Amino acid sequence: MLARILIPALTFTLTLQVFSQDEISAPRLKSNNNYWGIGYYASGSLSFLDGFINNSGIQLGYGGIMEFTYNDSKRDNLMILGYQRFTSPNVTNYYETFEFSIGPRFDINKNLFTEFSAGGLMITKNKLQKFWYGDVNSNYYKSEGDFGFELSAALGRKVKICSTMDFFTKLRLLTAYSFNKEFYMFLNAACGVTFNTKKYIPKNISKISYLGIAILGGLNKPGYTINESNWAGSYGLEINYRTSKKIELIASGVYNAILREDDYNAYYHYINSITAGGRFFINQNPLTAFIEFAGGYYAYTYSTGRPITGDYLNPTKEYAGLNIGTGIKYNITGFLNLLAKSNYNFLLKEDFSPAPNYLTLQGGVRLNL
Repeated sequence: MLARILIPALTFTLTLQVFSQDEISAPRLKSNNNYWGIGYYASGSLSFLDGFINNSGIQLGYGGIMEFTYNDSKRDNLMILGYQRFTSPNVTNYYETFEFSIGPRFDINKNLFTEFSAGGLMITKNKLQKFWYGDVNSNYYKSEGDFGFELSAALGRKVKICSTMDFFTKLRLLTAYSFNKEFYMFLNAACGVTFNTKKYIPKNISKISYLGIAILGGLNKPGYTINESNWAGSYGLEINYRTSKKIELIASGVYNAILREDDYNAYYHYINSITAGGRFFINQNPLTAFIEFAGGYYAYTYSTGRPITGDYLNPTKEYAGLNIGTGIKYNITGFLNLLAKSNYNFLLKEDFSPAPNYLTLQGGVRLNL
């Protein structure tokens, strides 16, 4: 099991190592100005037509978008990953959309652009349910899903921050026709920052630090569980070793409290993990975006009930797991950096395992030795 994790992780890291080199040994016959990019957006939405509420009413939503781009000198080629959550008139229910789409972005002039995309949209209705067992009841959400073919068009504006960063605002109209023959329409306003791989020449060139240590703290949120799970604490220690300007190896140990609640009790479970992998930096200026991939060991400890003695039983189950994430790093000095990142953790487990997959949001301080 460990070999199945380490081999993909090593392959991923070596691949990024090759593509991160500033120069390739074989000479290029023709230079080009093509570049890659990644963007992070916060967004708000209005749902005009929604099959779950009989095509009536307007619902407010919020969420985020992550965008990958490749510029071929004529256009930006987009891959969009988006999430929106809509408030139901019944406060115990909510609706979610998950978007995956691709398409082009064209510049109208120096600052204005238009973009189009096509792909898939998953719509999920989550309805609060009560589960009774004797005199005790628990809350959980029952999900009903729908999937459709999605088209979107957008008009936006970009403002250059520096050669490797831009600020974007855009207004998007999304439509989807689902397998259940329902029509959906959403108006989405988003703003965010994009980072790219254009060359950057720093004013002050500092010595590269190859070894660093980061202290991280934040929150985690599990995916679907039979009991409702809330945000809880996440704490970690990370060691990194830089192998090139855009690649570093990372090893981390993280503690995640998992909070589950019913009407009478709150149960704190927890997951400890030790993982290793690679981190790839998109750009090289003081504010830097990155993506990362890691795999390793996860141990889940949970409460199974209250026996006659009044004590909880806390068995531990062990799993192999993977995580993928993205984030930003800000260089305060050559010695001190700030980190902010988000990772989604997948545990390799059987279908009915009590251990959840979970999202972490962490920030912290990094010391370059």
